[in-house]
Amino acid sequence: KPITNNNKVIVEDEDNEKVAPLITSKYSKYSYNQVYCGVCFTRLTEKEIQELDCLECHHTCCMTCWFEYLSTNILQAKVSELKCFTYKCPTVLPEEFIMSIIKSDSKLVSKYKNFKQKSEILKCPTKKFCPEPDCQSFIEMKEGEDKYVQCELGHKYCYVCLKPWHGDKPCDEILDKDFQIWKKGKVIKQCPRCKFYTEKNE
Repeated sequence: KPITNNNKVIVEDEDNEKVAPLITSKYSKYSYNQVYCGVCFTRLTEKEIQELDCLECHHTCCMTCWFEYLSTNILQAKVSELKCFTYKCPTVLPEEFIMSIIKSDSKLVSKYKNFKQKSEILKCPTKKFCPEPDCQSFIEMKEGEDKYVQCELGHKYCYVCLKPWHGDKPCDEILDKDFQIWKKGKVIKQCPRCKFYTEKNE
């Protein structure tokens, strides 16, 4: 019966008397048939062990358990610095490792890349999502450039006010013009505390 310790890989010797944590790069050949998943206790194949060798922590689980863990996080858009799912393990999963696990599911790969890009944009102070409706690209303010930016699909915007590019006109003028158009026919009041305008709904 396999023995576990904080989801570390279990290795049984031929006499079923000794156990050792997984250090795959140092395994002897006979050990490949005696390594178990620390979650579901499935015996790991030699191929699985070799693929998991890139993890610094050496907390090894079968491909099925890894796929379930990764797919659950990806579908919830939790893709920023995915870590080993062993309790309190700080190891961040390498990009190549994640892709090797989910590569068989093209839709999941697409979602992962999309969420990953969005996560990186949110963390970058010089990037913003393109304001163009339904555009999945981003705009970037590069060093030495003015407010004019263009996404990779050709949408031209002002980086400061996120309105369509307005040349030399001040952002305040453009925003005020849009506000005047928006408030027509509406009951608008200004909040006495935050000074933001609010619309009265019936």
